[in-house]
Amino acid sequence: MFPDTHEIKSYEEGVFKEELKPSYELNYGKPNTGPGFLKMVLPAKHPLTMEFFDIVYQQYELSNLLLHFTPTDYDALNEVEIHIKKTVLKEVPEHLFRFLDRYVAKGSLQYDKEGYLFIETDMETLTISLSKNLKEKIKKEAEGEGISMQEVILRILAERNWEE
Repeated sequence: MFPDTHEIKSYEEGVFKEELKPSYELNYGKPNTGPGFLKMVLPAKHPLTMEFFDIVYQQYELSNLLLHFTPTDYDALNEVEIHIKKTVLKEVPEHLFRFLDRYVAKGSLQYDKEGYLFIETDMETLTISLSKNLKEKIKKEAEGEGISMQEVILRILAERNWEE
């Protein structure tokens, strides 16, 4: 964001088009293919939101981060939705953890007195063994409906009211 005009531009636009110099290098890293994410909806213009983004940009692999701004006009911007994969951030002040924890919509945050912030996702992996015949039935149903085998199993659990 440009402070004088409140115009929002991407990192690439700022660095390559506007020839700005970043304060630190961003790490795009390798995508985390694990299930789930933490979701927070933060107040967009709050100083603690900016402090959190600064820590994330310095320590986290951005390929595992999604920010959603609605609207894109800064003056009308009230909140930012963030999706972040499971990770640990270090040197996070306790007051920042308390602030962030109020805005968690999915997943959870854990904090220790050493300053580590543990970002936990909303999903867990469960590995099961099935008979070949049962697996084939699930696979056939999934293919017939154009969905994944996991979605078939989740639907079956939802029908039994085992869903959250």
